[in-house]
Formats: sequence, structure tokens, C-alpha cells
Amino acid sequence: MAARFAFAWILIGFFTAGALAAEPDIISESRTELQMSSSIEFNVDSLAIVVTRDHPREFIYTDKGAAHLAGEAVGPDTRSYHGFYIAMHEILDGWSLRLENGAEIGPETSLSATVWPDRIERLHRLPGGQLVTEVITLFDRSNGFRVLYQNVPAGRFELIPRVDMRFLWSTGQPEYRIEWRDGFLLIAREDEIASTQPLDHPPWLAIAVKGAEEFREKGTYHKTIYPKDAARRAMGEAFPYIPGRITGRIPPPVPEADIEIIFAADVTADAAAASARRLRADADRLAQARRDRLTDLIQNARIQTGVEKDDHALAWARISLDNLIMNQRGAGIYAGFYWFTTYWGRDTFIVLPGACITNGDFSTAETVLRSFATFQATDPNNPHEGRLPNFVTVEQVQFAGIDGTWWFVRALDELWRRSGWDDFAREMTPVVLRAVEGALRHAVDEHGFLQHGDGETWMDAGGEAHPYSPRGNRAIEVQALFHRGLLTASRLAARFSDDAELSSRYQHRADQLAANFHQYFTADDHFTDHLNPDGSQDTQIRPNALLAVMASPTLFSDDQRRMITRRAAEYLVKPWGILSLNEEDPAFHPKHLDLANYYYDEAYHNGDIWLWLSGPYVSAGADPRAAFGQTRMLLDEIMDEGAVGTLQEIRDGARASSNDEFGGATSQAWSLSELLRTIADDYMGLSVDLTQDPPHVSVMPNLPDEWPGLSMRTRIGVHDVLVECRRGSDGDADEVTLTFDHLLPEDWKIEMKGGGKMMIKSAKQAPSQEK
Repeated sequence: MAARFAFAWILIGFFTAGALAAEPDIISESRTELQMSSSIEFNVDSLAIVVTRDHPREFIYTDKGAAHLAGEAVGPDTRSYHGFYIAMHEILDGWSLRLENGAEIGPETSLSATVWPDRIERLHRLPGGQLVTEVITLFDRSNGFRVLYQNVPAGRFELIPRVDMRFLWSTGQPEYRIEWRDGFLLIAREDEIASTQPLDHPPWLAIAVKGAEEFREKGTYHKTIYPKDAARRAMGEAFPYIPGRITGRIPPPVPEADIEIIFAADVTADAAAASARRLRADADRLAQARRDRLTDLIQNARIQTGVEKDDHALAWARISLDNLIMNQRGAGIYAGFYWFTTYWGRDTFIVLPGACITNGDFSTAETVLRSFATFQATDPNNPHEGRLPNFVTVEQVQFAGIDGTWWFVRALDELWRRSGWDDFAREMTPVVLRAVEGALRHAVDEHGFLQHGDGETWMDAGGEAHPYSPRGNRAIEVQALFHRGLLTASRLAARFSDDAELSSRYQHRADQLAANFHQYFTADDHFTDHLNPDGSQDTQIRPNALLAVMASPTLFSDDQRRMITRRAAEYLVKPWGILSLNEEDPAFHPKHLDLANYYYDEAYHNGDIWLWLSGPYVSAGADPRAAFGQTRMLLDEIMDEGAVGTLQEIRDGARASSNDEFGGATSQAWSLSELLRTIADDYMGLSVDLTQDPPHVSVMPNLPDEWPGLSMRTRIGVHDVLVECRRGSDGDADEVTLTFDHLLPEDWKIEMKGGGKMMIKSAKQAPSQEK
């Protein structure tokens, strides 16, 4: 059948998407090239961000495996967490280059830096005025990186490495084994190479320097104070070790030359040397491969708004979020840098829609969900039966957290609706049913509410032992998540279970919860944050009703959503983010770091701004200008403040003189993912449900006044699709075009909501294998 083009409501053919096979590691999916109409340059080089000494900023790179490299773009490192890490263990603290005239090229000599997604270039000025460029490139999944000094003057030089081999949250002065072998400097901790227990990280570091002649050993520990960590009184000092100096020479008549340094880690000294040799031989190819991967990433999930700076901010958000999708202990997503380089279940499942699902990277979402599902608690005698882990580290699996399991179910439901992958949904059905049955057996009260401890929600500072923001024992977003979980379980059971009664039983439970929810959680003009153990409504004003709307939208009417967003706007919303607690509350803490008066975890959920909450506020249906004010704030931070190209975790509740804060995590996954999710879900208004009969796709754009249009590439089922929205001329309704990679079968229902015009196109004819 020839392609049909129509406006407004359109019916297209029906098909069911089977599950795609997932690789054991996370691999980017190939996409059909659907060209956007804009001609704005959009590649890795166009995303350069310049950092100067007047406004220092941090940089963070990961290798998509278990390694990351971080530091200050210019100036000395300010955190003990800066350096080269693998699987939560620091390997290398830093390095400097000393020249024959005594000049030392290091952090103190950097004038400025240009940070790209694939590399950082620092500019150094020598005493005589000559400029030297330092280019640092981390290689993907290689446990190594290259430093290239360009335009180094002729003469002798010395590379001075600093190692600090330790676990992320520990300090010490270990004994080191130092070997100089065939031009490679090899370093490891004596206790680790003597250990009979298997290690979860490579203990040996190899350093190879182009032009090196000898190694002059002179081991010294160098006590270092890190001002940002010292301000937190946590990991404020460490003891990096300087093993000596690797010396070499740039001979006359060469006036200047490049010096290449390779750092590589591996399990034995021989393996580390071999890795360094391989990386040196393949450095240019590996650098180009990383560059190509990042180019594909931003092209495959490209977003354009018609405002170039905002487009670049959204590209950086995608890249920085991808930086957190790792393979440290199986596939997973780091919660954030620096002290959350682990797989937190709650964070991961909240992140998946914005990180993977709304942009069509279904394979990654499938891999991460399947990986976490293997850790589910299955013992029916365990009160945690059915729970998914709160976090998975290189050392442990922990289940303290009531809500992570239900964020998992919500992420699975979102993936199923957008991908149509019945096979994967069928595979995960026992996981969801086990979670529901475990909750019903161990944690549900007579009203159908899910009960939990004071420190088991996302506001978990202090843990269950010393909760700083106690919310026991029935929090509002937990009930909404459980409601969504019951509805999802009912749909899964109806489709994939042999028990005919199961689906109706779960639907009945969801209906009971909903009826009691509106009876017990509503007050005159608001929803309460949580019910206390005695059944009374708690009186604190917190943002968690926004999370409840995001968790289970069908639980609330439009009027109730407006009530929730109005109350949030009145008591919690600031131009710099969403407060975790109303500032009039006696428990409100205006600053995260005020250690003369309180421990910082006391402020964490008692006043601190959480950037990720801006997403639920936008999605709940906030006033459009107020909603975009939150988005505007996030876009500006990515480009101008904090660590380069990313979003931090928190800000002070009281307005600070700068948003370059450092009390919380420097780069946080759910801050980034919620920004990206709102672009697709709320500003484009794209809604997909391929589990309906017939499959249903709708678009309801809500363009901010600042953007002349919005375009995004994504995937619906097995189809790549380009969604483009343009503001109508002279106040006319918005115009939306959906361009699919292939002609769609006939039974799909695609509609434009809220008025406007829609055009459906296909780039190619349908493949013969499609059903």
C-alpha cells in the first residue's frame, strides 16, 4: 500500500514488535539516518566548552566499563576523588612534566582548558612565554588513557607520576612495588599483589613515555589537602606517592616535539605492560573510535530546539548521562560522581526512562533491568521478599529501600509500552509478580497501603538507624508506586499468566488502594506527604506528591494535579530548583554545608534543592512559564556552572551567590535523565502505548515561548522515528511531522492532541519480514 499523508487523526496498520536479543554488555543501537531539517552544526567539536582560571570547573570522563578519569579542568585538584579510578579504586592521582630549564608543566601552570565530549586540552604557558598544549584522552573499555604534550621545547624532560592506590572512601600510605622494565614503569601495592584473594580491580599500573631513557627512583609520600572535601570534612586529605621520575630527551636539532604518555592498568605486571604497549600502538585508532561512538550517540538521540546553546546543553546532558551507564558489575548506571559510583536500584530505575526509553535505546534498558532482576530477593521467609536491591557495589548487594522495586516496575512498564517487546515483558513477569506477592505477604496494611520504615524512601539520609527526615510508615509516592505496580502486574498477568484469577485480583487491589488513598491522603486543599504510624496525616510540606503523580498518573484527576502543582509553587518552587522541605518548617536547613551547626546529611532532605525534582514538577502540569523556568535553570547550569556539561545533585535551599556548589554529587544521573525525559514526555508531549489494541501513539506539544520548534529522534517499537514540531505562523496551531524509517502497517492509531496539524511520513518501504 502506498504511504498516506493526512492531518489530525490517522489510523495506520497494526504490528507487534518481538523482543530483540540483548548483548551482555551495553551497546549502542544502530539507527536509520533520518535527517533533521535544521542545518545547525552538530558534532563533537561543536560542543567545546572553555574553562578559565577565573571560573574553574571540573571534568569527568568514563570508559563505559569500570574506569573513570576526573579532575579540575584548570588548576590543582580540589577533591581526593579526582584521579584515575577503576571499580571504585583509585589507581593514579596525577602527573606533571618537568623540563630541562626547571619549568614544571602541571596543574598550576594551566591557563585555560577546552573540554570536548571526547577529550580535554589544557593550555600551559612556560616562563619564556612559549605555549604547550596538553591533550588528555580516555579510551573506551581499555582501563587506560593517553596524555599528549604538544610543542615541548628540546632538551631533557622528566615525567613525575603520583599514585594513590586505594578504595574510594579510604586513605592510607601503603607500601608499593616499583619495577622499571623495558621502558615501562610498573607500580602496584605490595599487599594487593601478595593477596591470595581475588581482587575486583586491576592492581598494576604501567606507565609508558615516548622518548623515555631511564627511571630515577625516589619514593616519597606527599600529604595533600583537597579544599572541597576538606569543606565537607570527609576525605579532605590523602597521601599520594611519588615513586620517582621517568627521564627522557628531545634532542637537537629538533626545536620542539610531542611527548606521549600512556597509563594502563591490568591484573599482572606483564599484562599491564602489554596493555600499555597495545594502547600506545592503537592510541589514534582508539581515540577515533571513542569520538565516533560519541558522535553516533548525539546523532541517534539528537534534540533541536532552534536555540543553539540549548541544543548543545541537551547534547551534553545526553553525553554526561551516557558517561554514567557502565559495566562495573554487569550492566548498570552509576547514581552519580563521585561517591555514588555504584548501581543504586532506585536511582537506576528512575533514570531509565530519560536515559534510554524516551530516546529509544531499548536494548540498554532491557539489559539493565535484566541485570538487576538477577539480584531480586526470592526467599518467602525474608521480609524483603520480592525486593530489588537498593544498591549493588563491587562488594555487596543491599535491600534497604521500599520504593526501588516499584520504580523498577514503572521502568519496565514504560519500556514495554514504548517498545512493544512482549517477549521481555513475559520474561520479567515472574519478577513483578514475586514483588507484588512479597509486598502483600509482608508489608501491606488493611487499607492496601504499602508500609515501610522511616528511612526507606528516597529521603533516606541517616538510614533506618538515624533517619534525618523520617517518613514512616506510609509515604505518598510509595503508595502511588505500588498502585502503578499493581496495575502493571494485572496487565502482565492478563497477558502472560496461566492463572485466570490473578489479573482481576491485582486490579481489585489497585482499586482498593486508590479508593483508600483519596480518603486518607487528601486534606482540604492538598495531599499529605505521608501517614504516620498512628494513621494521622503528617503536616510537613514536601515535594513528594509531585513524585506520586509521575509514578502513577491515573491515580489523580486533572484538578488534583493542578492542586498539587499550585501547592508546590506556593511553598517549594524556587528559581534555583525545588526545595525538599518548606522553608518555614522548623526542620528546614538553608545550607547543605554548615558544619558548625549540623552534619550535612541533616540538610539533605530537609531544605536542600534537588535538581531532579524539576522533572516531576514539569510533568505534573505546572504553569508553563514556571515549568520552563526550571528547565531553563538546568540548561544554563550544564553550559555555564558546576562540572562541565553535566548537572549536580543538589543546591542549597537558600539562594547561594553561585551555583558552583560542591556539597553533593558533582554529576547526578537522575538530574540529567529527568531533564531529557521532560523534553520528550512534556515539551514534545509524545505518548506511546504499543500494548494497547490497537497500538496507540499521540503527540501533544507544549512548546516553550523561547523555542521556535522542537525536533527529536527516537524509536517506537522497531521503527526509528523523527518527531518535528514547528510553531504555527501568526498564532496558528503547532504543526507536527512524524517521519518513520519504514511504512507502517494499518492498525496503528496516531493522533494529535490539543489541536494542531499532523503529517505522517515514511522514509522507506516496509521490509518484507515485518508483521
